[in-house]
Order: sequence, then structure tokens, then C-alpha cells
Amino acid sequence: MNHLNKKKIVNGFTIFRIIGIPFLFLFRGWKLLLLVNLMFISDYFDGYFARKWKVVSTKGAILDLLADKLLVIVILTIAVLNQSIGIILWALIVFREVYSMVIRFQTMAKGRELIAASMVGKAKTALQFISIDFLILEIPSYKFLLWCVVILSYYSFATYFKKSKEV
Repeated sequence: MNHLNKKKIVNGFTIFRIIGIPFLFLFRGWKLLLLVNLMFISDYFDGYFARKWKVVSTKGAILDLLADKLLVIVILTIAVLNQSIGIILWALIVFREVYSMVIRFQTMAKGRELIAASMVGKAKTALQFISIDFLILEIPSYKFLLWCVVILSYYSFATYFKKSKEV
């Protein structure tokens, strides 16, 4: 398989997440869980194959970042609309997601590389995905897990902020 086709496959995983976002409003229960988990899995595979096939690109990284942030923000917005989580929890997570993205873009605008996700950031994402599954399944501990996400989010956010200030 040539380089261009590999890149199309990798970007296809990311595009799938973006195209799938409006469908989140149509499903509930196990159908929503299935769609969300397919989207979560696609996040893993786009990164895995991009690195394995050496087709990592700035455009792909930006698209992946946007897809991830939009996915989480929309899911949590639906949860607020359904009164499954409170507005403060939503705002804390959404503010961090948006502001970390802004910092990454500002860093790139200064001609520097996109700040890569740290291990803490990856752990936050994994816990976020698990807590969203719990939320969809209405497992009571989802709120506790989401508050743990907030703690990890702001810890990893401090790392992004520090890296953005380095010359």
C-alpha cells in the first residue's frame, strides 16, 4: 500500500469521528454506546496507524485534535441537556478541552510543533472514555469518574501550558 493510501486510511478514522458526531443525538442506550465506542476505537487506530506507517502530519494531528474535542464536548453537552451531569462539571471539562486546544494552536502559530499529548493527557482521555461509557450505561459511579477526569485534565493542562511558554 502506498503512502497516500495509508494517509487516507488514517484520516478516514478521524473523519469517521467528525461525521459521526451528529448521529450522537439520534441514539440512546446500547446503540449510542456502540457508536461512541466505535468512535473511541477510531481515535486509537488513527494514531496507531499514523505512527506505524509513518504518515503523521500536522494537518492530521489538528484534525484528530478537533475530532476528539468535538466528540467529548458534544457527548457532555447531551448529558447536560439530559440532566445527567451538572453545568459546573460540564464547564470545567469543556473549558479545559477548548483552552488546551487554543494553546496548542497558538504554539503552532508561533512556528513551533504541535504539543504532543502527555502520558497524563492520554490517561485522562482513557478515563474520560470510560466515564462516558459509564454515563451512557447509567452506572452510578460515572459522576465520580468525571470528577477524576477534571483533576487529571487540569494536571495535564498545566503541562501543556508550561510547554507553550517554553522557547
